[in-house]
Amino acid sequence: MKKLPIKLIILVITVFGLKANAQPYIQTYDGISAEVLIQDSLITGCVTASNVTINGSTGFGAFTNTNSDFPFESGLIMASGDIANAIGPDQSTSEGSTLGSGSDPDLDALISYSINDATVIEFDFVPASDTIRFNYIFGSEEFPEYANSSFNDVFGFFISGPGISGPFSGNAANIALLPNGNPVTIDNLYNTGTWYNGPLGGSGATGEAYNHVIEYDGASVSLTAEAIVTACETYHIKLAIGDAGDSAFDSGVFIEAGSFTSGVQINAVNHSDVGTDADLYEGCTNYFVLERADNSPEDEEVSIYIDWHPGSTADETVDVSEIADSAYMAPYEDVDTIWYTAFNDGLEEGTETMILEFWTSCPCGNSGGNSVLDTINIYDAEMIKGGIQDVQTNYCGEEPPETLDLVGEVNIDPDFYDWST
Repeated sequence: MKKLPIKLIILVITVFGLKANAQPYIQTYDGISAEVLIQDSLITGCVTASNVTINGSTGFGAFTNTNSDFPFESGLIMASGDIANAIGPDQSTSEGSTLGSGSDPDLDALISYSINDATVIEFDFVPASDTIRFNYIFGSEEFPEYANSSFNDVFGFFISGPGISGPFSGNAANIALLPNGNPVTIDNLYNTGTWYNGPLGGSGATGEAYNHVIEYDGASVSLTAEAIVTACETYHIKLAIGDAGDSAFDSGVFIEAGSFTSGVQINAVNHSDVGTDADLYEGCTNYFVLERADNSPEDEEVSIYIDWHPGSTADETVDVSEIADSAYMAPYEDVDTIWYTAFNDGLEEGTETMILEFWTSCPCGNSGGNSVLDTINIYDAEMIKGGIQDVQTNYCGEEPPETLDLVGEVNIDPDFYDWST
C-alpha cells in the first residue's frame, strides 16, 4: 500500500476528512491559515518554509477532488474571488465575487491592464537540492469569450534569492510560464491552445473539459513551475493571482498538494505472497518496493534508511529475517527492492506486527525529510489435521463400533472452516 507523508495524512484527517459524502467535483475549504496550508499541504520532504504572509485577501484555502478526471486529488487554491465559486459542476458563464484586496505591483508588471482582487501569499523557503518545482492548473470564468480583451486575468510565481536575477520586486523572476516562455494569462493560454473549456464557454479548446468538476468555464492543462536554485540557501517566493480590467468574473489557481518539492521523496509499497499487502504468514516471503514518489527528480541519487520501529510486537531475526538497514537508488533508477521472510517456528503466538520506517535525511540540517511507516501483520502458519479416529483392531469379544468419526482440527481461526460429511 502506498503511504502518504505523515504530516499530509494529518491534514487530510483534520481538514478534509470532515466530508462524509464524497462529491463528484472539487470541494473547497476556507478558514484555514495560509501558514498551515503552506506547511502541511504544499510543502513536502526536506523543503522548509517560514515567514508565511497573506496580503489580506480571503481568496485562498484548500481543495479536494474525488473525481479522477481532474489531475490533482487535493491542494491549495488561490482565487480572485470566493474560492467556493470554483466548486463544480460548471453551471454559469459569469460566476464571480469581489475581494476588495487591490492590486499587486508584480502582477501589474506582467500585463498592461489594471489589477483588482489580488490574492498574494509569500514565504521564505530552504531547498534541499538544486531544483524546486510544483504543479498547478489555472482556471477562469473569462474563458474563452473574454480572451484577447481587456479582461486578461493573470497569475505569477515570483522567486528571489541567491543566483536569481529578474525584473520583479527584490530582483525576483516569474517561474509561472507556459511552454513558450510567456506568463500565464487568459490571452496567452487562449492563443497557445494550452487550455480546456466547458460547453458553456464556447468552442475552440483542446482536449476534454473539467466542467463537471469545477465551475470555471475553462482551465489550463497541468503545468509545472520550476527553478534552478542553490541547495541549503534561503529563497523567497510570492504566489499571486488577480483580476485584470474589472472585479467581476473569477479566476483561480489549483496547486497540487505535496508538489512543492526539492530533493527526492519516496514511497514504500509492500507485496505479499498470501493475503493482502498488509499480511505475512509464517513460512512466506514478502518484499517492499521502494520507489521515487511522483514529482521527485529523476537525476538525483537517494539513500533510504530503514528502521525497525519500537512499536513492533514481532522480533527481528527471531520472528522475521533480518531487514536491510538501507537502500540506494542511483540517478535515473526508480526502484529498489527489500525481501524478508517470516520464520515458521511451529509456535502458536497469535498475530504479531512488524512496523518499518523508511526515511531520507535532509542534507541542509533542517528537520523534515520523507518518513514512511508501514505495518505488516504476521500470522501463525495454519495447521490442519484431518483423518479417521483411531480404533482398536482386537475387541476381545466385543463388537466393533458401528460408526467411525472423522477428525478435523485447525490451530487458528477454527470458525473459518466448515467441515462437511
